[in-house]
Amino acid sequence: MAADRYLAGMPAHFKYFATWLPNASVSLGDVGVLEERVFTRVTSLQALEIPFAETDASPAADYEMQSDSGATIELGVHAGPDGARGKASVQFSEKGGFVFQARSGSEKNIQDTNTLGAEILAAFGRGEWKKEWVVVDSVVSVENMTVLVSQSETAGIEFALDGPLPPSLPLASPGANLSIVSMSGAFVRVVGATAATPMYRVSRLSRAFWAPFKSPELKRVRRGVRSTSNEAAAQVPVPALTRVEWDELEGF
Repeated sequence: MAADRYLAGMPAHFKYFATWLPNASVSLGDVGVLEERVFTRVTSLQALEIPFAETDASPAADYEMQSDSGATIELGVHAGPDGARGKASVQFSEKGGFVFQARSGSEKNIQDTNTLGAEILAAFGRGEWKKEWVVVDSVVSVENMTVLVSQSETAGIEFALDGPLPPSLPLASPGANLSIVSMSGAFVRVVGATAATPMYRVSRLSRAFWAPFKSPELKRVRRGVRSTSNEAAAQVPVPALTRVEWDELEGF
């Protein structure tokens, strides 16, 4: 599907999974399944009565990305009777081309994943946790966001701004009040979304604990690293949770 490039390109660049649809809501402590990089919520830590604490939000940052090919942005100014107004044109030449702009994003995490891992392991032992479940342990929230994903081989959209062009991120500026002037082709478009959660990270119960329990501690997997039977056999504490990375989903 056209979303494949967005769902692969965003985590390859930012090291977070991207929500789909782009304006789908995700929260710390959500529990569900990952299928083809799409998270489907099933329940939550709160509903399962598993406690957790959140970190403070990180300092705000802006996020911007577009597909490595098939997408171009042109900016300009339109002079009218009410003064100069900015304009922005986005053209796509490939299916799946995308543009992502988000302003004032901050990250929150689950504070103590070791304790959380022990709680999840205990829930698994009671039959209250399924081995295929993942838990959202990190979320990026943004104040304003625009996402465009082309669903046709050629597509284009032109916006008028309510005022001059901002110095950066013209498609995600809260005061720009984007209005669509013209559009061709098929899009998934989220324009000027506020209080959005476009990116997240998840962890799952480590495979080492799918069989008889070992140690109720936590395990995190970084990119390209998988646990092995030799690891499981080693006399080293094995954490119960594994961080799921975007490029580790084959056979997940």
